[in-house]
Amino acid sequence: MDQGIKPQKQVHPRETANIVSLITFFYSFNLFKRGFKKDLDEDDMYEVLVSCKSKNLGDQMEAQWDLDKKKYKTPSLLRVLWACFGKTYLVFGVVQLIMRTVLVYVWIFFTYVM
Repeated sequence: MDQGIKPQKQVHPRETANIVSLITFFYSFNLFKRGFKKDLDEDDMYEVLVSCKSKNLGDQMEAQWDLDKKKYKTPSLLRVLWACFGKTYLVFGVVQLIMRTVLVYVWIFFTYVM
């Protein structure tokens, strides 16, 4: 384990980004600009998002594992992963499917119809 004093990193810009910035990923522009000017090093990186910290995710999975042990005879890692993250990935997958389907139809329309 790292027992040293960790330098305080900058707050991740996604924490304070508005909806337009979230959709367009514009909150990451400053990092890209900095990387274009010079090579990035560890000091240029932001603090990990609170929702992505391993402690939070581990605690969430542990709580779900305990629930799964109580509910079923044998706990299942697949059920735990689905309960913790499945719905989020399902929504992202449906959005990607819709976007790619629309993109293909638009491409076909402009290629063959116009």
